[in-house]
Amino acid sequence: MDYPNKDIPTQLAHYSLSHSTDFATELAPARSYIIKSEYETVSGLIGENIQAIFVASSKELDFYSQHKADIAKKTGAKVFTNEPDILKICSDKWLTVNFLKEHGFNYPLTLRYPEDQDQIEILGEKLSKLQY
Repeated sequence: MDYPNKDIPTQLAHYSLSHSTDFATELAPARSYIIKSEYETVSGLIGENIQAIFVASSKELDFYSQHKADIAKKTGAKVFTNEPDILKICSDKWLTVNFLKEHGFNYPLTLRYPEDQDQIEILGEKLSKLQY
């Protein structure tokens, strides 16, 4: 959490998409992410006129990824985000390297420190032999 217990103003709290004169009706304090204890409240705020949720905040990717099936069931809104296992790979450099390696993609020579510190010299030798 970046700002626990601190209100951060957002651009809008309520809006309507049903008229050509749509506009934000108020400013509201909010965080830039949702915490687990707020899930029921947030899912209740997703109205029947919302058909899709595009997650743009990296802070909310995990939350929406874990709850997208439930949100769809409760509200009918489709949440556009990857599955939790994909997000886990994408957010972890070591898992990403191993995924690339296992699926035949090019990948950077990598080791973890301090876990693989005994392999630093071997990695150095491999890197010195590379031609660019």
